Amino acid sequence: MRTSALTMPSRHRDAGRSALVILFAIASMLTIALFALLANASFLAMTACAQSAVERFVLPGQRIEICNLAGAVRIVQGSGTRAEVIVTRGGRDAGRLRIEQDEHGDRSRLSVVFPDRRVVYPRLHGFGRSTIVVTENGCFPEGHGFVLGNRKVTITGGGIGMQAWADLEVRLPRGHQTTLHLGVGEVSAVGVDGDLTIDVAAASVEAERTTGSLIVDTGSGSVVLRGNRGDISVDTGSGGVELSDLSGSRLKVDTGSGGVTGRNIEAEDLLVDTGSGSVEIDDIRSGSISIDTGSGGVHVGLLSAPRSLLVDTGSGAVTILGPADLGAQVELETGSGSIQSDYAMTMTSKDHGYLRGTIGDGRGRIKVDTGSGGLSLRRR
Repeated sequence: MRTSALTMPSRHRDAGRSALVILFAIASMLTIALFALLANASFLAMTACAQSAVERFVLPGQRIEICNLAGAVRIVQGSGTRAEVIVTRGGRDAGRLRIEQDEHGDRSRLSVVFPDRRVVYPRLHGFGRSTIVVTENGCFPEGHGFVLGNRKVTITGGGIGMQAWADLEVRLPRGHQTTLHLGVGEVSAVGVDGDLTIDVAAASVEAERTTGSLIVDTGSGSVVLRGNRGDISVDTGSGGVELSDLSGSRLKVDTGSGGVTGRNIEAEDLLVDTGSGSVEIDDIRSGSISIDTGSGGVHVGLLSAPRSLLVDTGSGAVTILGPADLGAQVELETGSGSIQSDYAMTMTSKDHGYLRGTIGDGRGRIKVDTGSGGLSLRRR
C-alpha cells in the first residue's frame, strides 16, 4: 500500500520563516521600547522625589546651633537682625526628614533629623562610610561617651538605606555666636562677622574673609582658610590644611595626618602640630612660633625676627628663611644630616650634628631639633 504526504513548496517555507523573523524583531523592538519607557518613567519619578523642597526658618537669639547629618552647608553674612536657615531637601526619601527647632533664652537650635539608622548620601565620594552618634533630636552629643537615647547612624555613598540629605544656607547677623555640626558633606563660610565654630565628622571646610573667633574641628577632610581675621584654631584627624592671608593674636593648627601650607600669616602666637605631614609656611610675622611634626620636612619663612622659634621633627629636613636683621640665641641639632647657616654666628658649642651660638644682638631664641635631616638657616 502506498502512502503520500502533502508538502509545502520551498519558496512558501522561506516566506513563512521570513515573516516569523520579522514578527520576532518587531516584538523585540516593542519590548525594548517598553522597558525604556518604564525606565524613563522610573527615573522621572525618582527625579521628582528628589526635587528640591525649599524651606525657610528664622532663629532668634545671639547663640545659634545647627545640626545636620548630610549635605552642603553655606554660611554667609545676613542683612537682618535674626539668623535665617534656608533648607533644601534632596533624595528620594527627602520627605521623611524632620526639621526641629528649639529655643532657650538667647540660644536657638535647628536640627535636621534623619529617622533611619542607615543613610545613603550619593555625594559621599572619597569618604566612603561614616558612622556617627546622634542624640534623639538629631544633634551631636557632648563628650565621647554613649548615652542612653543616643543612636548610631551609618552614612554611605550607595546601597540600601534612606536616601536623603539637606543643603543649608545659613544667614547670620553680625556679632552672633554660631556652632555648626555636620556629619558628611562640605562647608563654606564667606564674609561672616562673628564667632564661628565648625564641627564636622567627614567633610571639607573652606572659610574666607571671616572676622571673629574661628574654630574648625574635622574628623577627616581638608581645611582651607583665606583672609580670616581673629583667633583661629584648626584640628583635623586627617586632612591637609591650607592657610593664606590670616591675622589674629593666636593661630593653632593640629593635624593627626596631613600637611600644612600657608603664606602671609600674622599672629602673636603661631602653633602647628602634625602627627605626620610636612609644614611649609612663608611670609610669617609672629612673636612666638612653635612647630612640631612626628615626620615631615619643615620650611619657615620669616618676615620679622620672632622672640621665640621652636621646631621639632622626628624626621625631615628643616629650612628657616630669616630677615637680614635676625638676632637670636641659636641651638640646632640633628641626628643625621648637615647644619648650614648664612648668618655670621658667635659659636659657644659645636659638635657633630650640634651647634649653639649667637646671631646678631641675640635678643630672640631659635631652637631646632630633627631626628634625621639637614638643617639650614638662610638669609632672605
